[in-house]
Amino acid sequence: MGENEIVDIVQQWRTDQPTTPVVVLGESHDEKFIGDVLSVGATEWLPRGLAETAPSVLRDRLCTVVEREHAQTSAREIFDNVGGVAILHDPDTGEMLHANETLVELLGQDRAEIESKGIGTFTADLPGYDHEWITQVVSSVTEQDEEIEIEWPVQTAEGGVRWTEARVRTVHVGGRKVVLTTSVDITERRREERKYQQVFDNVNDVITVHDPWNERIVDVNQTMTELTGYSRATLLEMGISGLSVSDAGFGTGTPYERQQRIAATGDAETVEWTIETAAGEQRRLETNLAPATIAGRTVSSPFHGT
Repeated sequence: MGENEIVDIVQQWRTDQPTTPVVVLGESHDEKFIGDVLSVGATEWLPRGLAETAPSVLRDRLCTVVEREHAQTSAREIFDNVGGVAILHDPDTGEMLHANETLVELLGQDRAEIESKGIGTFTADLPGYDHEWITQVVSSVTEQDEEIEIEWPVQTAEGGVRWTEARVRTVHVGGRKVVLTTSVDITERRREERKYQQVFDNVNDVITVHDPWNERIVDVNQTMTELTGYSRATLLEMGISGLSVSDAGFGTGTPYERQQRIAATGDAETVEWTIETAAGEQRRLETNLAPATIAGRTVSSPFHGT
């Protein structure tokens, strides 16, 4: 066959059978022709003479090509079936190499359109988030040993904004180093957290949220900061021991031993908790201890002090 005919046949075959490897056995040494064959989708070009001079080499090469193509096809299928959004990027330019079906569904756009436009075009234009920001994140991860965790707002085809929680890291695919971004949609969780925060900071009662297993305060509301005269950051650093006048009022054992018991049983208890403010004043709080679910997350033993 003529060279142009070969190119046309390869192109048509790849269109009709996109997951089937195509190997061309040719006699030409024309680099342009070989480049044309490979550019339209040929998986490999091999000298025809190998069939007679080195059939075992030809056999091994064909097996390698088929196995590699099938491995890539399987990888794409796995990639498209993961639960969250998954994107592959070029580590040097940040350019998108592949987006999975979950991202397509989230954005409501065609996959080819998404991949051709790049990640910057569907990053929501919000304060602190834009095309340059996400491109810099993708490029900078190659210089780090650990993955980067970010919250990433994306804009859908309808103009809405969806928030995702993303992890960006380098991986090797087919012997090539690329950047992989995996993320999950957290839009509803963010809405619930905002509602919770509005209530949390606008009630008159003191509220402190604790992690009994790691024995630390994880959050306090505005009323607590006003009562004690300490900032939120200072209160989280002080913990129960730094804030309490003594352990008296918690019954037997340490405060966190009591919290752990409540977290395990689910039974609420009421205790008296004496604290000391930044001004040196002592305040006694009647405190209800109970497990709670906040913004969809189970939080063990928050103190609700009044």
